[in-house]
Amino acid sequence: MSKQQPRTKIGTYTFKKKQPLTFKRKIKIFFNLFPYAFILGVSLGVYFFGLPFEQKTVTVQQEIIIEKETDNSLKLKLEELKNNILDDLRTAEIIGYEHLDAIIVFDPRQRDLATCQKIGGVRLHCYSFGQYNFKVATVQHYYEKFYNRTPTDKEAIDIALDNDLSRELAHKVIFEEIGGINNWVNSARKINAHERIKIIRELES
Repeated sequence: MSKQQPRTKIGTYTFKKKQPLTFKRKIKIFFNLFPYAFILGVSLGVYFFGLPFEQKTVTVQQEIIIEKETDNSLKLKLEELKNNILDDLRTAEIIGYEHLDAIIVFDPRQRDLATCQKIGGVRLHCYSFGQYNFKVATVQHYYEKFYNRTPTDKEAIDIALDNDLSRELAHKVIFEEIGGINNWVNSARKINAHERIKIIRELES
């Protein structure tokens, strides 16, 4: 039979006396409240420490995206500048010619002038072909360098006369070989190509 708690009667009301908070009772209360305290602590930890981490992760991802977008924008701008040089070079090379799809120019080097002026025989090295005025030997040299194959004389002429292929080759010669623009000495000077190419290389480095 359980021992009854002492009671104090005041008027018509009866009150239970407050029991002393013993060590055993404190332990019991602690273990009863511990799960709630643990859950609350974890929740607060996630909120105050996890949230900044999540925000930091998002910020880093945004920075990477921005960097990629900036990098792509720069590449597009540089390619635009390169195309402008190619357009200006083409314009300088075709001035005075009517049949732009079949330009053949008597264009000997100074050392070959006497030989090229001789009558008789076909001397391909005396002529330049196409809108970028490529010589056969120049096409063959750069195709060997960039594509690891040497076109025949006929193939070299066809490449030089093809507007797309000759432009592609001019792009590689000018922007992938230091000093490649010197294949067009006079036109390069007219369009200030050296300074423009220098700026492009600085931006690419």
